Amino acid sequence: MKRYNEKILKATRITTQKILKKSNDSVNKLTHPPRKVSVIGSKLGLLAGTGLLITGTAGTILGYVWGVQVV
Repeated sequence: MKRYNEKILKATRITTQKILKKSNDSVNKLTHPPRKVSVIGSKLGLLAGTGLLITGTAGTILGYVWGVQVV
């Protein structure tokens, strides 16, 4: 019985290590995107931020605060 338990524990340990390795690989891929994806994301963020800054500045100059016209 002891030998049987050792075989099961060994098989379980190997399976667990394989699952852990696959999980770590998935996490690494998700948290470290390719350079091309990072560059595209940065450009989109810059574009969105610039648009919001210009819109907010124009609204303030025209007398709007949070979408409400200040008299």
